Amino acid sequence: MKIWKSITCSLLVCAMLLGLTACGQKDPDSQQGSSDAIDISGLTEEQIAEYKAKPLVVYTNSGSGGRSDWWTKKAKEAGFTNITIVNGGASAMSEKIKAESKNPQADVMCGLNAMGWQDLKNEGLLEQYVPSWAGLVDEGLNDPDGYFHAITKEAILLVYDKNTWTQDQAPSDWLDLWQDENTQYHGTFQCWSALTGGTTQVNLTGILHRYKSDASDAQYGVSPEGWEQIRKMYDYGVSAEGDVISAIAATSGSQENVHCGQWYSSGIKSYSETYEVSLGYVVPDVGVPYAITGCGIIKGSKNPITAALFLEWYGGTEFQTTWAQAWDTAPANNEAWEAGASDDAKTYTALPQQQIDWAWAQQHMGEWVEYITLQFMK
Repeated sequence: MKIWKSITCSLLVCAMLLGLTACGQKDPDSQQGSSDAIDISGLTEEQIAEYKAKPLVVYTNSGSGGRSDWWTKKAKEAGFTNITIVNGGASAMSEKIKAESKNPQADVMCGLNAMGWQDLKNEGLLEQYVPSWAGLVDEGLNDPDGYFHAITKEAILLVYDKNTWTQDQAPSDWLDLWQDENTQYHGTFQCWSALTGGTTQVNLTGILHRYKSDASDAQYGVSPEGWEQIRKMYDYGVSAEGDVISAIAATSGSQENVHCGQWYSSGIKSYSETYEVSLGYVVPDVGVPYAITGCGIIKGSKNPITAALFLEWYGGTEFQTTWAQAWDTAPANNEAWEAGASDDAKTYTALPQQQIDWAWAQQHMGEWVEYITLQFMK
């Protein structure tokens, strides 16, 4: 009996040791299609190549103007030979991810802004993964819990046609455009015809934040004076049809008299060259709002290892340097910013930043969109 007990204990100990050994050896295949913590540290070069070649679906709102085609080509050159990039507006992509939450179709999301990422995080739609380059990004830009990480810094600006106005003649702030006494600006600026775009939502927040209020007469966190500003904007503005750069270049049609409107800093150079216009930009006393775009892995990704490898490549110094040089972006990765950002991009991202409570904005954005659409849009 004692011998049998001794043998039994020995077998149990061996089984436990084997079990612990097996737990210590992570099998990447077991993580594909699972929600276990994503770990790519033990992959061999051969395994990396195999995982890169697996199907990868990337949703983005940053693929316009030929970017998604260029991006797809670069990704395939880097080994992601089975990548599909789906481009759309920020809100459209976010809603698509939410609608597909029971059966996720995307592996990665790239783009959005602080509000969009916080929304997806709050909904539990992101996987935790901290890429190796995360430490190259300034503190406070990445999600502290590791669900999303900053990729680019964009100044959202009021741009104007320098062939129409000198710097002294141009408005000094958005609010100048729709004041009753400033008739020279009435009918010369675009107002939003839709509020689903990330750039528009950042710009809207920059305006409404000046009137942030929790007083009893506030509506959706905004004082009556703030909503009066939005009413005047629609009274005196021109409903947008297409982007503001093409509107500024227009010589006929409903946009003929448009001379200014919102634009993102990395698109100023390329669109100015395409439409042959010369643009100035305005820096209000309160500063300019910034959109910090990011990337993250979708909860329930069918190929989380492949998604993690993509994040490592996409936000890494080499690709972000190339991306910055090709598209005049300002990378959040500081090594890429130093190596690839143009003098213009460095100038834009050195502009004084408007201080904004993004959690407040994210809380009220849906209410603002509905209220403005019903009450003010023409």
